[in-house]
Amino acid sequence: MLSLLRAVNNGLIRRRIGLVVMVWCVVVMASLSWNLHQTYHMRKEIAFESARALYSQVLSTRLWNATHGPVYVPVSDEVQPNPYLQGLPHREIEGPEGNTLTMVNPAYMTRQISELARTHHGVIFTITSLNPLRPENVPNAWQADALRQFEAGVSEVGFFVEGEAGERQFNYMAPLFADAPCLVCHGHQGYQEGDIRGGLAVSLSFSRDGRWFGLVASHLAIALLGSLIIIALGGMLSRSYRLLSVSAKVDPLTNIPNRGFFNEQLALEWARNQREKTHLGLIMLDIDYFKSFNDTLGHQAGDNCLIHVANLIQAQLERPADFCARYGGEEFVILLPNTDALGAWHIAKKIHQALFMENLQHPASVFGRVTLSAGIVVERGTFDTAEAMLYAADIALYQAKSEGRNRSILGPITSSSSAPPISQV
Repeated sequence: MLSLLRAVNNGLIRRRIGLVVMVWCVVVMASLSWNLHQTYHMRKEIAFESARALYSQVLSTRLWNATHGPVYVPVSDEVQPNPYLQGLPHREIEGPEGNTLTMVNPAYMTRQISELARTHHGVIFTITSLNPLRPENVPNAWQADALRQFEAGVSEVGFFVEGEAGERQFNYMAPLFADAPCLVCHGHQGYQEGDIRGGLAVSLSFSRDGRWFGLVASHLAIALLGSLIIIALGGMLSRSYRLLSVSAKVDPLTNIPNRGFFNEQLALEWARNQREKTHLGLIMLDIDYFKSFNDTLGHQAGDNCLIHVANLIQAQLERPADFCARYGGEEFVILLPNTDALGAWHIAKKIHQALFMENLQHPASVFGRVTLSAGIVVERGTFDTAEAMLYAADIALYQAKSEGRNRSILGPITSSSSAPPISQV
């Protein structure tokens, strides 16, 4: 019975520890998710700031070109006359050294800067429009979507994608508005000052953020360490709880169930007996002349005697459901579910015989050895309450003592418990 109690308590505690570990892991994983989310948004904000700065720098360069134009540079393999400026006067002029200079407008300068940035810094600038002059400026899918968003009032677009080389790439675009210098080339397209005539796309390459690995590793370590601590502390609490729960139900001297635990078990078995209408046996035992034993041999010997007798009684009970408890002082009680009068008498006889074979010396006893008196009752519609059954067993025990001790008396099994006839077995 005590092993069953410990098993039930252990199972309950293990489930609770498991629940705490699960809650701890959920908290750690929530923290990991939040940190990864914050890291991503911080990285995205850095990407936005970098792209905005480059966008502003390109706009400033274009503005400088527009306000200081026309700007001329020597014709070379890298810089050829812009065919889209062919209708403008003075597209090419002769330089002071006799070389040919060609006009570079803001759009052409942006393309030239973009090629240098792509080659030397891995940064890509692209001017694009839903209505471009140059076929090369036709937008790709994401750029076209961004341009349509600008027409709907969105001020900028930015997002991460997987780059061709496996790196992270941040695509950014903000609108380009038509101004007076722009209308020189684009006026025939119907633009007016302030109209959105396109957008400047910026693509930046970012190395993969290694911080996520550190975050995952650290959170996994915290989850594991916390779980181990919870399990260790839970084990300590489990042991303490088991000691407390068992000590509340176990006699500290004999290490068998105490009277309180017996009363609980009696109530349970009585209720089951009333439902199933089966036999329920009860034996109450008392060590004969125990006060004289203590007075003669001392209390330590008396304690040893109680322990020995408790173990002896327990050893005679072969079924897991049979229940033995120390009822108080030198009294013990046995509860025998599904046991009739013959079965209960047989258990009592086994205990008497086992104690006789032990031959525990008792100088103050008329028998010269430790003996027991026992009162036996069996419930099968005999008693009105469990208390009445227990009272009848106590009466039978008293009768055994009054008739000379070292014997068992079987109490009433068929008549009312109010006036039980007692017979010796």
